[in-house]
Amino acid sequence: VICKGKIMFYEYKPPVSMGNEKMESQYFAFKGGENELIQIFPNSKVRKQIKPLIADDKELVKEMEGLEMHYNEIVDFINRYNERNP
Repeated sequence: VICKGKIMFYEYKPPVSMGNEKMESQYFAFKGGENELIQIFPNSKVRKQIKPLIADDKELVKEMEGLEMHYNEIVDFINRYNERNP
């Protein structure tokens, strides 16, 4: 668990087995009250993936517009959302 609160953000590190190449981590988000775990792809249209999760915080959505979103920004926005929306 990377972020804990109304939105949970998880990292899954697949195990290395039998000498296979190390697989990249996979990221998932879950918003309380919803029944769906959403896979987040940090290198692909992150704003589009995160926006539905934080849509009820209009100020945070506005701050996100025009920003280049990478892993650290994803974590920051989810943590800020969780602090503002307990």
